[in-house]
Amino acid sequence: MLILLVVFDIPFGRTFEFDNDEGINLMKAFLYWKGIPLYTETWNDQPPLLTVILSAWFNIVGSSVVATRLLILGFSILLIGSFYQILKDKLGRLPALLGSLFLMLSWSYAKLSVSVMIGLPSLALAVLSVYILTLYQRYHHKILLILSGGLLALSLQVKLFTVFLIPLVVLLILIPEQAIKKADQDKQNSLSSVIKKVALWLGSVAITYLAIGGLFNSIHYDQLWQSHVEDSIKNQYDATNGVPYLLSIIRNDLDLVGLAAIATLSLFLQRRWADLFPFAWFLTALLLLLNHRPIWYHHYLLLSIPLAWLAAYGVAIAVEFFRQAEWRDWMQSLNVKRIVIPGVALILMGVAIASIPAKIASPWGRPSSQWEIVEILEQHRDQTRWVFSDRPIIPFYAALPVPPEVAVLSNKRLAAGNFTYDNLLEVLQTYRPEQVVLARRTQEIKSHRGIYRFLRQNYTRTYAKAYSRSDPTAIAEHYLIKDLPQGS
Repeated sequence: MLILLVVFDIPFGRTFEFDNDEGINLMKAFLYWKGIPLYTETWNDQPPLLTVILSAWFNIVGSSVVATRLLILGFSILLIGSFYQILKDKLGRLPALLGSLFLMLSWSYAKLSVSVMIGLPSLALAVLSVYILTLYQRYHHKILLILSGGLLALSLQVKLFTVFLIPLVVLLILIPEQAIKKADQDKQNSLSSVIKKVALWLGSVAITYLAIGGLFNSIHYDQLWQSHVEDSIKNQYDATNGVPYLLSIIRNDLDLVGLAAIATLSLFLQRRWADLFPFAWFLTALLLLLNHRPIWYHHYLLLSIPLAWLAAYGVAIAVEFFRQAEWRDWMQSLNVKRIVIPGVALILMGVAIASIPAKIASPWGRPSSQWEIVEILEQHRDQTRWVFSDRPIIPFYAALPVPPEVAVLSNKRLAAGNFTYDNLLEVLQTYRPEQVVLARRTQEIKSHRGIYRFLRQNYTRTYAKAYSRSDPTAIAEHYLIKDLPQGS
């Protein structure tokens, strides 16, 4: 289902770039594939695991954008598959199918399923971790508990934003165990046994995380942590990037919000505390995002997954009501307590299903006019060792590396002051890249006097073209170093 949705709805093979992060992630993996290590040479503010996985993928398929997007699609299928299994085991097939469909059609999910970005793979591993934990709670094999912890550690080594799930999963372990303890006071279910299980899971998380960190030298506070919490980053984004932006995103899935709300109310009334795990996930993620800046559209995955999860519970409430033989008697007697919540759930389920056609729409992608620059880069590939570009996906398409110091030239890094245009000038002077491509911050970079002078003295501009109809100052430019023959 997901494959058909993507193939027929998203031109992932034709879209030049879905997001600037695609180019950053692809170029980091390309440099790592070429033997350039992360952190010590390639500046990197994210954990290493996806970069390592992409590099290994390049060994199989080559440095292909389309093939890499298919790999990300594989992570999306893993996420949906794990999500479906959790729901099916708990609620049955129909709520699981609809819940999975709600998630697939939630705002931006389809686009993120084929974008080379780190958020979805991290969440895929986290949801798989939760699914393995549910298997442990059914079969009580310790290896499943260890595997669940290890998978969450892998999730953290892709992107750290799933760290808030650790205390929630601990509660998920504790709540069922406490229920068992009340029913059976034998030694196996004693408090010490519960603590041992939590310790085993946490130990698996910690050992796996530290092992990967040590293996890939990713224990770097300044790059992994400090670059995300600098006050200077928050100051670069006004208040509209916070609550108003978050509400504007959630508004796209109001049908799910309504169904999730009625499900949450029902679960509270029934005191089904373990089943409130997705509500705890949603509430915690929401509070964290409300205090975070900047908020990016891909952060919405942190909310859409628990929303779809709770919406599936809403479906289950409506379906279960009409499966019971007594529902006609309840309707005739106007038993408000028994019919209001299922009735509202049924209406909201209908609204959610009716909203599906409107949600099937292609996501936006970047214009493909930059293929012209890719062709120019390829003409001089044999004579080129380094390319500087503020949009790294362009040299990636040409299979050419950028200096590792500037593979991650993101808004956040510039806002934090971790890299300045004075630093960029030093990189240009050190590497003297044979080709330079400006296609994102052209005017901003050229406004630096030192860089402008360096380009004029050492390079010939061979291409200049506006790439945005709405902004005539947005110009893509290509430069070739003067002492390099301009013929291929």
